[in-house]
Amino acid sequence: EDILLEQAGQDVTDHIFQYHSWVNVERILEHNYVGKKIKLIKIHHVE
Repeated sequence: EDILLEQAGQDVTDHIFQYHSWVNVERILEHNYVGKKIKLIKIHHVE
């Protein structure tokens, strides 16, 4: 069983804290983005 795949798309906060209460969620999510993926473009500064 792959628990991650079974829980994909669901709020698993309670499940995580039940088994992994020591995990620092803020640190894990620090470099993650939630939302629609967009293409970034480089903007050149003109003086």
